[in-house]
Amino acid sequence: MTRVEARGRCAVITCMSPSQPGFLDFAYRVHALAASHHVTLISNIDLDIAEFRVAHVQHVQVPMPEGQWGWLRFLARCAALLRAGHFDRVMLLHSAVAPLAMACRAMHLPVVLYWNEHPTHLAPPCGWSQPLSKVIRGLVRRLMFAGARAADLVMPIGEAHHQDLLAHGVRAQCAQLVPMGVASAFRAEHSRGARRSDEPLQLIYIGTVAADRGRDVMFEAMAQVQAQSHLRGRAHLTIVGVQPDQMAECQGRVERLGLQGSVSLVGRVPGHDIPSLLQRAHVGLCLWEDRVWYRFNPPTKLFEYLVAGLPVLASNIRTHTAYVRDGVNGFIFDYSPHGLATAIARILSSDLDWQAINFSAWAAGEPYLWSTIQPRFLQAFSQAGR
Repeated sequence: MTRVEARGRCAVITCMSPSQPGFLDFAYRVHALAASHHVTLISNIDLDIAEFRVAHVQHVQVPMPEGQWGWLRFLARCAALLRAGHFDRVMLLHSAVAPLAMACRAMHLPVVLYWNEHPTHLAPPCGWSQPLSKVIRGLVRRLMFAGARAADLVMPIGEAHHQDLLAHGVRAQCAQLVPMGVASAFRAEHSRGARRSDEPLQLIYIGTVAADRGRDVMFEAMAQVQAQSHLRGRAHLTIVGVQPDQMAECQGRVERLGLQGSVSLVGRVPGHDIPSLLQRAHVGLCLWEDRVWYRFNPPTKLFEYLVAGLPVLASNIRTHTAYVRDGVNGFIFDYSPHGLATAIARILSSDLDWQAINFSAWAAGEPYLWSTIQPRFLQAFSQAGR
């Protein structure tokens, strides 16, 4: 028996946005599985990047055309690879590939599903003025939940997802909450240096740069802060994750709003470079427009900020407020330029105990260290389907 055969063969299938800036929560799981399996990583985009380069991982790219029909074609091609691959186990590493659990069941393959996005994100609700779209999107959502019910185990990333899966018929014994996790490299000691009152407040945002994720809110809020003479020059925002095709537009906004000295734009950086960026910041920014799917998905960066000892400046949506306590380990604001500008002014105008806030953030992040979560993940994965 060869060494690869002794290790077992595991297919990991994922489906990601081409503009996605972060991969770490997926990479943690691939690395963990590769320690005990020969992994075939199947994705719609090229994942031969630093985060996924590890022994015993073979990369297979299956291009996915746009739209719902392209998604179905992608799933069909992945199912064909599963049938031909002689795998022992399957990890579906994204909600978008949930329907493949039904194919795995037909092949008698043990399958675990990582449930990280709500089906309404892939197929948003629409009105009666679009009857065909309404029917198709409804079928897509039903198909995803049917896949969740077919999986041997579903791993939702948050409590809201967990409760929603149970409400959609997933059996309680087949749903286990396993948070995303954060690498120990992000971990700050609780003695992290406090911000001095005479230095500019360093804000940082890491993630997808898009309108519904607060892109315009951030720019306009910073312009409002700079427009106040007593606050001008006292806050600086670094936005990390700007895609090449977005950079010109973002730079144009910075210039039009006169933010050249108060906003820095950085492209996508490898995951291992993020901790050093966080160490130079004072506050981490999380902001989402209140859309249905964002009410279920706690963002990866929220936990990375906390583990790094950064208080979180977060918009008022339950996927933030479930983890951030205003004035304790972060600050909550109403999602609008005025709301964010007011929150920044509040931080600058308050006599805050930064050491206490940093410590509270650090303590809140400790349960989300991947070193703590990984054993639970691997045990649940190995026992699923037995």
